[in-house]
Amino acid sequence: MLNLNLSGRIFLSFWLVLLLVIASTAIILHQDERPPLPPDAPPLQITHALGIKFLQEPVPQVRDWFAQLPSMEKRRIFVLLDGQDILQREIPPPLQRLAENLNNQRPFIENRRERAVWMGRLIWLRDGRPVKILLFLRDPHPDWRNMLMENLGLALLCALAASMLISFLLARSIAGPIHQLRKASKDITAGKLNTHLPDKVLQRKDDIGLLARDFENMVRRLEGSLNSQRQLLHDISHELRSPVARLQIALALTRKKETPEQQHNFERIEYECEEINQIISTLLNLPLYELEPHIARQEHVDVSLLMQDLCQDMRFEFPGREIQLQNMQSDCTVQGNSLLLRSAFNNVIKNALHYNAPGEAVEVSLRHEGAMLQINIRDHGPGLPAEELGLIFKPFYRSSFARDRQSGGHGLGLTLAKRAVDIHGGAITAQNAAGGGLLIHISLPATADIQ
Repeated sequence: MLNLNLSGRIFLSFWLVLLLVIASTAIILHQDERPPLPPDAPPLQITHALGIKFLQEPVPQVRDWFAQLPSMEKRRIFVLLDGQDILQREIPPPLQRLAENLNNQRPFIENRRERAVWMGRLIWLRDGRPVKILLFLRDPHPDWRNMLMENLGLALLCALAASMLISFLLARSIAGPIHQLRKASKDITAGKLNTHLPDKVLQRKDDIGLLARDFENMVRRLEGSLNSQRQLLHDISHELRSPVARLQIALALTRKKETPEQQHNFERIEYECEEINQIISTLLNLPLYELEPHIARQEHVDVSLLMQDLCQDMRFEFPGREIQLQNMQSDCTVQGNSLLLRSAFNNVIKNALHYNAPGEAVEVSLRHEGAMLQINIRDHGPGLPAEELGLIFKPFYRSSFARDRQSGGHGLGLTLAKRAVDIHGGAITAQNAAGGGLLIHISLPATADIQ
């Protein structure tokens, strides 16, 4: 089989179709130049002899001669005199119609149809009476156009079946591997990096085979890169946890000498150390969660309880700052990762506390709206210029107001919040609130079927 690329295959297909059309046209046109019947054919010799005898001999004598011929030789020949066959035979309808068309203007007629030759000749006797010699026989050179018209339905059915088969095979040859590529790309998008294309697709010698091999190489490199990244994150995690582990050991040794007045503070330090460990694990797994979001969505998280617990921690971290929970509806559960969601809410609330006006409360509300949870976090700070509202979720972006303050941070908190919300199939936006301040709106799917 020729190893043609996709362009060559399409070109060859159209070329063969054109060749078939041209060849068919040539054959049909050639059939118009059909060769004459062979003059030595017995029926033609008999009709020629009849014409000569009618001109030279009396009619009864010619009738007797014709009647004495073998029946096989005369069964296709009819002689009409005074409207009847001289041997009193019944004339076939096609020959009867042919005889009606014989006249002085058309003394000889030859028709080829229905795979037969129909001939008629008009002769005038010496007494002025007309004699019509009629003949039919099988055409040795049949008219293919007539044969085609006689079997037009069957011919069309065969042509339709053949064209459908060829078109199906060609379409399957081209579209089949493309469908397999599409399925593989969907599997990889879902995080199945061990997906492989079938060997029959990879071994193709055309453009689709080249595309499949490039696709396979890309996936293998992506898989290797991700494995390297996972190993790197594991090493970083080990390095980050080491000082935290030493801090926990030092804390455990110190707690042996704690006084009752110090117990609450030591318990808080121990709690925060454990939180640091969990946050390190979550943040280091964030790239994996973005590639395979279903891994992150393994818990049923009560957002209402999570928010209340987080706000309690914020009050401890920011004494004197007020956080007001409003419209906190119950049964606000999502399928997700509690640490990721806690990190997202923590960054947004902490950002609001940094820029909130003194004496004002940061307002947090939670409500159901259809199949979504709607979370609003509003401060009473200076707000943002309209052109910066869509930029604050970009990495390392700091608003013009934040650049003028030492407490502006590094521009990563809202970025991490957006990544966590995206992993949960939600959305986060910012807008200036009516009456001043910035309003951060977070929407999360309230069902387990998150795509």
